[in-house]
Amino acid sequence: MTFCKCARGQSLPSLCSDSDVPPSTCPAKLHKQGASLLHMVRLLLPSIAMALAAPPSGPAKHTLKKLVAFDLDGTLLNPEHRLTQPTLDKLRELDGLGVSIVFATGRSAPAVYEHVAALGIQSTLPCVLYNGAVCYAFPQPCDSAKDAAARKEELFSLGIDLADAAEVCAFAAERGLLVQYYVGDHIYVRPTCDEHRDLVRRYHELTGASHTSVEEYPLTESPAKMLLMTDDPDGVLSTVREAQASGALPSGLASIRGSPPFFVEMLGQGVYKGSGLAKLCERRGVAMADVVAFGDGENDVEFVRDAGLGVAMKNGRDAVKQVAGRVTARTNAEDGVAHELSMLQAEGVLPQRN
Repeated sequence: MTFCKCARGQSLPSLCSDSDVPPSTCPAKLHKQGASLLHMVRLLLPSIAMALAAPPSGPAKHTLKKLVAFDLDGTLLNPEHRLTQPTLDKLRELDGLGVSIVFATGRSAPAVYEHVAALGIQSTLPCVLYNGAVCYAFPQPCDSAKDAAARKEELFSLGIDLADAAEVCAFAAERGLLVQYYVGDHIYVRPTCDEHRDLVRRYHELTGASHTSVEEYPLTESPAKMLLMTDDPDGVLSTVREAQASGALPSGLASIRGSPPFFVEMLGQGVYKGSGLAKLCERRGVAMADVVAFGDGENDVEFVRDAGLGVAMKNGRDAVKQVAGRVTARTNAEDGVAHELSMLQAEGVLPQRN
């Protein structure tokens, strides 16, 4: 018979010889192993407690977004500047599920009336226009563009200071640039050559908006925005910003490259599409974190960046893609917005039908 030491130091006989029972079954050895295991458990307890307290692993759950805002040209509209049937169907579906639909565009009010009338949703449609300078609410549905114009309600307006507007007009005249001067539903122009008249024609074809030709701009009325019409928007934008830096133009004015690219846009201080959307959301009690924003152009950068989820179009400019949370898989010629909205529904970002 062999002997071994127990945990108390006493000599204990083993129950059997080393030859017929493995050493691991010896009572004293088992007692010692149990003590070691208990010590290890005590060491691991803090880690176990932390693991139990941690949130479940796996994909993060999305909070459903409450509002989706859309740029128009290059985004929601196709290359023919129309709302396609798949786009209309998807917007109506989301409206029926309680998601707020918002248009956010550089266009003037007359340039959106036909799209407001075509939408055909049941909830009031807010439109952030003039790249954030003015916001109207349009009751829905509307029978026609004329009905949309008659029933709109102004939510806010932030025009260009009259002195600043006069300086922009003088700057443009010195360089032979045509100005589009926006007051209410009117676009005032003062074309002095065939090039100017061609630019007016092209803008009308793009937006459907009509112009009022004048001998002098109405500098007693504050414009919502001003456009410097040009086929060299990058060059003119560079000249504008140099003039702002030197004091030749008011430095507080926002200057943006147009989309489509045949104008440079001038807005009042602190006005841009993103600030207009934020102002609208504040009025409606919606946090920007609960907003999805779709855009394609440089005037959409802050608009897309500041939303809870910013989506750049596949056909968009690099500047907006760089700040976006995602890029659509399809272009505006391929119903890219409607497709992406369906993807967001499948991912649990937007509600979907049961």
